[in-house]
This record gives sequence, structure tokens and C-alpha cells, in this order.
Amino acid sequence: MSPGAWGQIQTLACLFATPEVTDEELRPLLPVLHTELFQPNSVSGPFQPDQGWPHYADNRPSTEGCGWALVAIPWALARPNLTTPAERALLLQRLAEVQAMLDRCHLKDARTKQDTGRWCIAGPPAVLPAEGNIFITALVFQGLIELSRAGLPWCGDVNRRDALLRVTSDAILAQFTGVGWHTPGRSLSDLNDGLTLQLFALLLRAEEAKLVELPSAITAQIPHHLAECASRRFDHPILTAAFTFTAPDQQKQAIIYQRPVRFLWHPWAVECAARWIARLQRAGAPHEEVVAMRRVLAHLVLTLGPPAMNELKTGYTYVLVEELLGLSSLNF
Repeated sequence: MSPGAWGQIQTLACLFATPEVTDEELRPLLPVLHTELFQPNSVSGPFQPDQGWPHYADNRPSTEGCGWALVAIPWALARPNLTTPAERALLLQRLAEVQAMLDRCHLKDARTKQDTGRWCIAGPPAVLPAEGNIFITALVFQGLIELSRAGLPWCGDVNRRDALLRVTSDAILAQFTGVGWHTPGRSLSDLNDGLTLQLFALLLRAEEAKLVELPSAITAQIPHHLAECASRRFDHPILTAAFTFTAPDQQKQAIIYQRPVRFLWHPWAVECAARWIARLQRAGAPHEEVVAMRRVLAHLVLTLGPPAMNELKTGYTYVLVEELLGLSSLNF
């Protein structure tokens, strides 16, 4: 999947979930989600039932685009006046196709053949890693949350959806290190960046919807990570480095643009702080505790100025949309 197509799905996912964007503004975008990206197009290979969308780096089968489609389609369907009956039927068909592809990449217990709640980044015929992929698992978890909130099934089965939500959230919690989550291939110093803040925000979403109960080990760490975010400076230049990638079975090299480090955590920090403040208020936390966290959020919001414009120039528009989505969760 090319960077353009992958960015389109993620941007659409966030736009459909943002209350400030009207149905009239979104309606012209629907064909991109339910038709154009599933057919041959100018920005990516089409969706293939046994492979999903090819990954932008090496054109191999990947579940990443399917993960974002699993998020985007429920958000589109959750808007009651956005779709016609025919469009809704087509989106439900696309949702089932994406779910069927993801099912192929859901790891089973070798002994019991039961679902493990761990999901792989590559589908057949790739070799499935035994431990799964925590980033893809997080994406599927996000999609399962939105399916549940929208009352949508998994391949026509609501019970299957609920079972997958349970085992996937259990798998995510089981991989918590006591400080955060770690992506293989990155240093431990990245723990406070994207993945951990993403999962904190998603777990808070699921808790608000009464889909999970957060253990104290998680809730004790969230304010510490957010406080550390408040100490970060954002007046440094935003740079995008380029590198070349050559797949083992390909002759040509492709230039891939690496996202600045700030992309990996800032949008999720905004949402995590907003949802944590709402949680403190629901729990009747001391006033000074709420004020301290509001200062953290204010620091994050104030950094949406020149650095965000620089990010926009690099082409990563979906990052700004995710930040808007995080801000839309504010209810005070």
C-alpha cells in the first residue's frame, strides 16, 4: 500500500469521527472508502481478499491498511444521515471483507486452536510470527472498540466481536511491561512515545464505553507519561528524513519518507490527556490534580502552531486530523 493510500484510509477514519466535520463535507469522500481503494487506482494496488492492501515499503501483503479500514468504516456507519441504504450496504460488505482478511492473520493457540488476541502484520503466505505484532493488535483493538460502540458485528456475529474484544484487550494488557509497551526494533527509550500513548488512549476509550476495566498498574502510569510529555519542547525544526528500501525479490529501490519522531506520539498524547481529565472529573478527583493535568493538555494544544504547519508541509495530513480528533473528545 503506497503512503498515499495508507494516509487516505487513516485520514478518512479520523474525519468520520470528528463532530466538527459535517455530513455534507464527508459525503464526497465515501466513494474513496467503499469503492476506489478496493479497485485499481492511481495510488495503490487494490484490496485483495487473501492479502489486504500491499504494504507501502515492499509491496507485500499487509494487515495495516485493513486495521485502519476496520476503524474507518464503523465511524462512517455511525453517522445516521451520512449514507444512503445502498452505500450502507456496500460499506457493510467492505467491512466483512476486511474482517475476513484480518481473521486470516489472527494467531491461534497451537494446542487449543483458540483465538489468542494477537494479530500479525502480514497475511498468508508469509510466515506468521509467534508473538504477533503489537501495533497491528492495537489497530484491531481500536477497530473492535468502534464496532462495539456502533453496534456492528464481526463477520455477521456480535458474539464473535465481543469475544475478540475480550481476548485482544487481554493480550494487550498481558504485554504491558509495568511502564509501557515496546515495539520490537525500537529502543526502550521509545516507551513513552507513540505505542504506549496510543494504547493508553484506546484503553481509556474502551473504559468510557464500559468495555474494559483498567488495572491499577495502567492507571498509575498514565499521569506519569503525560507529565513527561509536558516537559518536552516543540520549537525544534520538524525534519523528514528519506531512505531507500529494496525488497529482496525486487530490483528497484523505493524512497520512503520517515516520519519525524513527534508524529509517533503527539496526537495520541492529546487524546490521552483529554480522556484522562474527563476520567478525573468523573471520579471527583481533587481540584489541584485536575488543574495539573489541564496544564499538560494546554502545553500539548499550544504546540499545534508552527510545528504542526511544518508537519502539514511534509504531507502527513492525517496526523493533524488525529490531533483534531483528540481535541474533539474534550467535554469541559
